[in-house]
Amino acid sequence: MIALHLYTHSSPPLSAGSFAPPGVGLLAPQRKGSFMKSPSSSQRQQPYRNCVLASLPAPDIGRLAPHLAPVSLQGNRSLHDPGEVIDTVYFLEEGISSVVVAMEDGTTIEVGVIGRDGFVGLSAVMGNGRSTNRTFMQIPGHGFKVKARVLREQCETSSELRSCLTGHPGFSGADRPDRRLQSRP
Repeated sequence: MIALHLYTHSSPPLSAGSFAPPGVGLLAPQRKGSFMKSPSSSQRQQPYRNCVLASLPAPDIGRLAPHLAPVSLQGNRSLHDPGEVIDTVYFLEEGISSVVVAMEDGTTIEVGVIGRDGFVGLSAVMGNGRSTNRTFMQIPGHGFKVKARVLREQCETSSELRSCLTGHPGFSGADRPDRRLQSRP
């Protein structure tokens, strides 16, 4: 008899062509009663598709992972609005968020996009904790959310984590707390 063994997102990723939902996959078939070794750490790949989370050193992601909660993000969902205190930071695994700025004449302009290469809520980590721009889901997706307070506390105890968050190539300058635009005649 052949049995398939399920694993969760902390195990190896799905092989091409599998049809399991995100976070669940299949290991190679095993004969019933055979001893199945768990994959070695060299065989495991980082379970995160978000480039920032995937780039974190093991001790930092180890401390942060228990605080990450999966979240489904529908199109047009507002993640942060101007002036609001940012209480949640989002790490997208799939989907695209848009950062828009309201200009003096009332029009808005898109100043950035954030996908799985960055994160939404930079002002919570670097700045006064308030959003200066509106960020919303342009293309629906999913990812992880974490309380901004938890992320700030983790950054205070790890300069390497803070450096990864603010210096990652996917860092979105459009999400900076000091971004302002004015319309010109």
